Amino acid sequence: MGFTLAVRGNVSLTARLVIASGLALVGCGAALLYSILRGEIADQRATLSDQLREEMIFALPAMSGPAVVGDYSVIEQMVKARARQPIVARFAWTDNSGHPVAALGPEIRSEAPRWFVDRLHLPVLEDSQPVIVGGEKYGTVSLHINPALSVNKLWRGFWEKLGFLLLGPHTLYPDHEHAAEEVYHVVSGRASWRRGDGPWRIEPPGAVIHHAPHVPHAMRTKSEPLLALYCWMGDVVVPADLLKDEQHG
Repeated sequence: MGFTLAVRGNVSLTARLVIASGLALVGCGAALLYSILRGEIADQRATLSDQLREEMIFALPAMSGPAVVGDYSVIEQMVKARARQPIVARFAWTDNSGHPVAALGPEIRSEAPRWFVDRLHLPVLEDSQPVIVGGEKYGTVSLHINPALSVNKLWRGFWEKLGFLLLGPHTLYPDHEHAAEEVYHVVSGRASWRRGDGPWRIEPPGAVIHHAPHVPHAMRTKSEPLLALYCWMGDVVVPADLLKDEQHG
């Protein structure tokens, strides 16, 4: 599922103007979706920490041999090789005199805008540990992990889960269900919403409506169109199924 605009019913010029004015409230829906992505953000933070730890576990013994004999040519080759990995922002070995042998990792272009990156709070993780052999220190290994791949993954996931629903006036979106969990944020229009066998309820702009997986739900409008921002979580691949047709009043 990608970013979509689902339209049902006739959409007049007035309705399109409603869309234009309603888009000013999209930031509210984006904040809602961000709160839902918190679990995935936490997973990416944990992944970056694991990558930092695993890379350091590998690097320390790998650097120990050349560091002990002081073979700077081999050290430089190894530093450059470790820095070629996409997750590495900078890799360095510094001798006991403070002279570094360092290399920068590949530049990963961020696909996400600055406001999204700032809200993720995924900094460049770094660690420095001494190379100890036989109780003696032979320099220090320093490693910086680049979060750009994680940021891009989260940004793509953000748009895969996001979409708009537009219902024209006097339009019914009949009972349907889907495997994904769903949250709606009403941008404009007062429409009636129903979950399962429950009653129809009018939800005003600003309302947040939650649908658990496989729970039938329907929406209907009267004289004004409905514009709602929605996001899917969980199984976002399987499309929605219409369950039946019905008449609305």
